Amino acid sequence: MVGSSYGDYILSNLVGGSGGIEVRGYASGGGGGGAVQLGAINEMRLACTIDVRGGNGAVVADRGSGAGAGGGVLIYGKSVDVLGIVILASGGNASVNPVYIGGGGGGGGRVAVIT
Repeated sequence: MVGSSYGDYILSNLVGGSGGIEVRGYASGGGGGGAVQLGAINEMRLACTIDVRGGNGAVVADRGSGAGAGGGVLIYGKSVDVLGIVILASGGNASVNPVYIGGGGGGGGRVAVIT
C-alpha cells in the first residue's frame, strides 16, 4: 500500500510526519524531519548544509516500525545564491528484520527556492 503526499508547492506544511509505531507498541516510529525557512527582502547568499532528514524505523524484538518522512526547506528572496549549499531532506530508512516484515521507509521531504 502506498500513501499519498500532502501539502502544497509553497510548503505551507514544512514538518515531516513521523513513522508508524509497531503493532504491539514496542518500537516507536522514526521522527519526522524538521522545518527550515530562510527569507530575505533583497539578496541572500547561502553556503551551508541544511539537514531535515526523517528518522529511521526501529526494530525491537521481532517487530519493526516505520521511518519518518523528510522535512521541508523553504528559501526565498529577491535573489538567492545557493552555491555550495547541501540540502538533505530524505525520508528515514525502513526497519530491517530478517524474521518478520519491518516498517516501511519514510517519504522524501520538500525543498523550494523561490525568487
